Amino acid sequence: MKPKRIWKIWFSPTGGTKTIVSTIADTLSQQFQSPLESYDFTLLKNRHNFPELNENDLVIFGTSVIAGRVPNVLLPYLKTIKGNHSLAVPVVSFGNRNYDDALIELRNLLEDASFQCIGAGAFISEHAFSTTLAKHRPDEEDIKTLKELVGMMEVLAEASLVKPSYKDIKKANVELTENQLMAILMYSQGGVKSLENFRNKQANN
Repeated sequence: MKPKRIWKIWFSPTGGTKTIVSTIADTLSQQFQSPLESYDFTLLKNRHNFPELNENDLVIFGTSVIAGRVPNVLLPYLKTIKGNHSLAVPVVSFGNRNYDDALIELRNLLEDASFQCIGAGAFISEHAFSTTLAKHRPDEEDIKTLKELVGMMEVLAEASLVKPSYKDIKKANVELTENQLMAILMYSQGGVKSLENFRNKQANN
């Protein structure tokens, strides 16, 4: 399926997480030719609402890391949001020490909120309390790497397809569509479980 909207949603006190989330979301928006939406919940006044999402949305959801965890000041808010079965990629940024359990914690919070997580990533950004730790990160090289990671769907297709293999498909001069690449990504992340919606629809027809 092609996402109808790409959302970039972030908590980013110093701007590093916003840059990372935006780079991923902007690149995906160009790749899928899907419109971009954004929501910034850095400020307390923006933690009283949340976008109305649906299963046709793809959300890049990012937060900075404090002491290896999702900032505890965010937890009450994150337990109120609703993903409504939208696809999500949790992203955390850390100040060049370690992200510890923050990424898995964010993934769990999103899944508890009815997001379907299909990937995740942890990235270095300049430390919030220092201008020398990871100075000026993410930098140009980081941005280049982020854009390359978005193109990993073809690598995943090559690893996932058996018969015909991805090489067989390329040899036949067949190009997989973005919808087909996304379907392979979803299947590789969810396995047989990702077919449940399809089976339910078939049973209801």
